[in-house]
Amino acid sequence: MFIDNVKISSLTPAGLTDNQFNEMVSVYPNPSSDRLFVKGLASTANVQVIDMLGNIMSSNEYHNINGDVEVNINSLAKGSYIIKISQEGKFAAKSFIKAD
Repeated sequence: MFIDNVKISSLTPAGLTDNQFNEMVSVYPNPSSDRLFVKGLASTANVQVIDMLGNIMSSNEYHNINGDVEVNINSLAKGSYIIKISQEGKFAAKSFIKAD
């Protein structure tokens, strides 16, 4: 018997490419006025909120993630932002709008 093209992968970020990780992670609701939720994370992750000028507005590390991560954006000014998520050496970036 001959087996070819066998691919074994894991659903943990370490087993994914950055593009796959970026597709797996989602941010909702968008737009939002007070908080965002990041879905698709497990274990430990670093979440940064970055303005359109590249300034880091907040940076938090979350441990023992079991479900969605809540990010408080209440203190941000109205406008467009990027949320950057890193986990196990993989990176995802999502844009969101801070509304009134």
